[in-house]
Amino acid sequence: MSETQVETRANRAAMVGWLAAILGLLFAFWPLVRMLPSYWFDLDSYYSHGVLIPAAAGYILWHRWPKEKLESKGSWIGMAVLIPTLYLAWIVSRTEMPLLMSGALLVACFGAVLFVAGWKWLKVTAPAIGYLALGLPVLDRFVDPATFRLQLISTDLAAWMLKVSGLKVLKLAPTELYLDHYTLRVVEACSGLKTTIAVTAMVIFLLLTSRLRWWWSLTLCLIAIPLSVFANGLRIALIGRIGETKGAEAAVAWHSPSGWIVLVVCIGLLVWISRATEVKE
Repeated sequence: MSETQVETRANRAAMVGWLAAILGLLFAFWPLVRMLPSYWFDLDSYYSHGVLIPAAAGYILWHRWPKEKLESKGSWIGMAVLIPTLYLAWIVSRTEMPLLMSGALLVACFGAVLFVAGWKWLKVTAPAIGYLALGLPVLDRFVDPATFRLQLISTDLAAWMLKVSGLKVLKLAPTELYLDHYTLRVVEACSGLKTTIAVTAMVIFLLLTSRLRWWWSLTLCLIAIPLSVFANGLRIALIGRIGETKGAEAAVAWHSPSGWIVLVVCIGLLVWISRATEVKE
């Protein structure tokens, strides 16, 4: 048998292995996969950015893929990871525990790559697989405390900005600001948590796809959350300013588009910083 024939058979076997792994994971984690659209396409969800995560993970994989041919040599250690993980997924699928299901899915993906292709493939694909966590419901238990904390911070920031702009502000409740002609209530949806999560996902994407010196990588990590929180406070202050000067209807009209504007500005600034500081080849 010629070397070409041997290589062709090996490639076919690898394709069968990958197809079996993908179909097996879809079958085992179908309850979670079926839930994802309800997280991704709900405008009030904290995972509305999740629909972009698979494509971003694919780009990360393409960007980090080595130029030389990668040796594929599966390891049985992957099966040792898969068996208990799939058993856990089978148990958890009968409960409402998306966090455990999400964690099991990621571990199963790591195990599948290791079993089908080996350690070298796992090393290359691990960042992209890990990035998928940002599109999975893994933050549910942290949402409520983080939301309330950000509500308080955003309210205080907006109050300070409104006072600096010359308006009189009375704060009679932790998340309510009273102006002369307008009352500003910072509800859960205005906490800025969705923006913070999306900005964090973007920063991680930039770190994985840009050639930055370590201090610029650290800078991006340090400014991401403060930037999104400050921008959300400014957004709330602008809504209050518009409500005070133009009326409640104008403030409501500004509410939804202002969230997208803040997100685009934050992400645009982070992308500009990463591109301006990237090490040139």
